[in-house]
Amino acid sequence: HVQNTSDIWHFKITSESAIAAGVRRIEDITSDATKDLYFENNRAFFEIKDYLKNSKNPLKTIIDLQDENTILKKQIENLLKDKAKNLKGDLILEVEAIN
Repeated sequence: HVQNTSDIWHFKITSESAIAAGVRRIEDITSDATKDLYFENNRAFFEIKDYLKNSKNPLKTIIDLQDENTILKKQIENLLKDKAKNLKGDLILEVEAIN
C-alpha cells in the first residue's frame, strides 16, 4: 500500500494466476526493481545484437540460424545413415567362409 500512486513510479507485472474461483493474484515489481529489470533486459538485448554482429533484425537472424541448424542436423543424419550403409556393404565384402 502506498500513500500516492506517484510513489510507485513504474511497475511491471511479473506473474498472474488464479488462487480461487473468480479470484486472480497479480504480482509485480515497482520502483528501482523495475528500472533494474529493464536495464538488464536492455543489456541482454545489446549483448545478443553484438553476438549476432549487430544485425538490424536480431529476431530474423535467430530464426534463420535455427532453420539452418535444422537443415544441418538433417544432413548429418543422412550422412550417418549413408555411412552405416557403406560400412555394412564393406563388411559383407570382407566376409570369408571358413570350413
